[in-house]
Formats: sequence, structure tokens, C-alpha cells
Amino acid sequence: MCPRASSVVQAFLVLGLAVLASACAAPAAQHAAQGSLGAADRLRVAQAAAESGNPQLAASMYLRALADPKLATADRIRAADTLVVLGHPGSAEAALTERLHAAPALDAADEAALRRALARLHIVAGQPAQALLECDALLARDHGDTAATVDKAVALDLLGRHEEAQALYREALQKTPDDAAVRNDLALSVALQGRISEAQAVAAPLRARPDLPDRVKTDLGLLYAAGNDPGNAASWLDGRSTSDADVELLVDAMRARAAKGQ
Repeated sequence: MCPRASSVVQAFLVLGLAVLASACAAPAAQHAAQGSLGAADRLRVAQAAAESGNPQLAASMYLRALADPKLATADRIRAADTLVVLGHPGSAEAALTERLHAAPALDAADEAALRRALARLHIVAGQPAQALLECDALLARDHGDTAATVDKAVALDLLGRHEEAQALYREALQKTPDDAAVRNDLALSVALQGRISEAQAVAAPLRARPDLPDRVKTDLGLLYAAGNDPGNAASWLDGRSTSDADVELLVDAMRARAAKGQ
């Protein structure tokens, strides 16, 4: 049996023993039996439940694990991220926010990690104003926090404050000039203002990179398609053509923004 399968079996055995103990216990002892699982065991059960196609049990166990104040911050963030994937972004946000402000107080590193996780959760959930608050709190402690700078730029873009966002992307690129994701985000920000040719120029250095993530490749294709360059666009769209429905939708949105900006 492979190690991963073994861990899944062990997790379900832990859950089964807990349920059996609960069923056999007197009513006064049932609560203690149900609460006997530690946070680490709950996380293992949650992962096993998610992998076996039981999202309801997985979400329940992740939430119980998150309620444990002793749960390590890294494990807490991973659990919250998985809750978002399972369709519970509100519960993930509440769990992280509660821990951020609860006693005992966190050390600086754990606080920063939680605020960064909350900022990204807010961005994914379409709540850029809340993301901005977390990024500003991070930058108030460390103005040189490049990750917080980029996350703030993304939030500003979502709020339509593109000039401010671009200034932050450029600041981050001065520190990490080879960061393909930051350069890509800067190009998209410029494109959101309708400046397609300039956006293509910003993104041009990425064309020589052999290690681009799929998301960046797709964004390059969209930029070239929006600039009426289907030949260059096709090579970046992962086998899709500029006539595919989803590509057409995104390109039309970019062109509409460009026309509006003229």
C-alpha cells in the first residue's frame, strides 16, 4: 500500500474509532468522545473525506480543526484554503479573522501569514476593499514586503485604481525583475486601461521565457488577440483558437475597454 493510501486508511480508522466510542458511551460522555480527536487527526480525516468525495464531512472536520486555538498557523491557512475550494469562503474568512484577533496574541510572523492569507482570500472572493486593509496593515509593519505590495496592486486593479496599481507593480519589479507573474499583472493592468499596444510591450520580455505558468501564457495570447495579432495569439493559447467562445469573450472585453479609452 502506498504511503498516501495508508494515511487515508488511518484517517478513516481514527474517525471510525471515534464514532464507535461515541455510540457506546453513556450520554454524559458522548460529548467528550466526539471531542477527543485532536486538530491534526481532524485535518487527516478532512483530507481523506475530501479525497473520497465527501465534501460535507470534509468541511465539517476542517471547521472543527480551525476552532482549535493550538492549530499551527501554516496548517490553519491550508485548511482555510481548502474550505474555499470546497465552497465555504465565508467560513474560511471567519476562521482566519477570529484567530487573528483572538487570545493568545500571535507573534509577528504568524500575524503576517494570516493577514496575507486573508488578503488573498478577499481577492479571490471579489472583496478588494477588505484585501486592501490587510495589505496596508502588512505594509505598515514592513514597507519592503514585496508580496503585500503585489497583493495590494491586484486589489487596486479590482477597484479600478489602475495607475496606483501600476506604480506598485513597477516598485515590485525593481526588487524582483525576473518575476513573470508581476510583469504579467502589470501588462494586464495597462490593458485594463485600454492601452493594448503598451501592454504588449510590457509583456514582451516574457516571450523568451521557457518556464511560464499556463495562466501567463494564456494572458499573453489574449493580449495579442486583443491587438488583432491572431498569429502570435494562437501560439500562446494552449491549443485554443481566437474563435473559441471563452477567448472571444475576454478579447472583446479588452477591445471594448480600449475603444472606451480612446
